[in-house]
Amino acid sequence: VTGSFAKRHLAVARRKEEEPFATHSLDHYPLTSPLLSVDRFLDDRENIVGEDLVCWVSVGKEHVTRAEDIPLVSNFGVQFALLPWNYNIENPAMQLPMVRS
Repeated sequence: VTGSFAKRHLAVARRKEEEPFATHSLDHYPLTSPLLSVDRFLDDRENIVGEDLVCWVSVGKEHVTRAEDIPLVSNFGVQFALLPWNYNIENPAMQLPMVRS
């Protein structure tokens, strides 16, 4: 289905040269068989251990228009970041030597 990348927040697949994008520029029509589909990228259930990976990330933002947006929306932006979660047992800064003045 077109827009299958939006079904999930994150999809991880083995990197392939023939799968460079999550969608195709002609896939904006409601096609039942899109040219590119993250669903198809994931269907093969390939082993990803020790492989080059690609992460298909879906982010969105609700935008409430305002008079200042006309004729262009200039304040629109989204971002994605990978951050460690409980990477250390405790805050590593606690192991720094105390500075005495």
